[in-house]
Amino acid sequence: MEIVSRRHSRSALGYHFVFVTKRRRRVFFGKVEAALKRVLSEVSVGAGYGLELVGVDRDHVHLFVTAPPDAPPSDVARRLKGESARRMRATFPWLKGRVPGGSLWSPSFFVASVGAISEGAVRRYVAAQGASA
Repeated sequence: MEIVSRRHSRSALGYHFVFVTKRRRRVFFGKVEAALKRVLSEVSVGAGYGLELVGVDRDHVHLFVTAPPDAPPSDVARRLKGESARRMRATFPWLKGRVPGGSLWSPSFFVASVGAISEGAVRRYVAAQGASA
């Protein structure tokens, strides 16, 4: 993960997201899986996010995404899930009948921050501030 410089900030913010299909329907295989990866990549680029890695299982997807500091993780998830669902349903109309209510994704998601340094290192660094040398 690289440090990104913007006009008023420097950041290295990475997130691990997990999105699950509605009612754990198994829909990601073959062409659907390949299309999902392509769609998520295109949506990420359009939104200014970095899609570092995608891991797809039959009923869920793991993403490693980098985002600018003005993009809250909840907004990143909302945008990725919303746009990918619309585009996947347009590409594969049968998905609408395969998942309840036509929703591709469950309304919930998992997110965890990903850092270049450990929590312990940050704690030691912050605790040492102001200590006489």
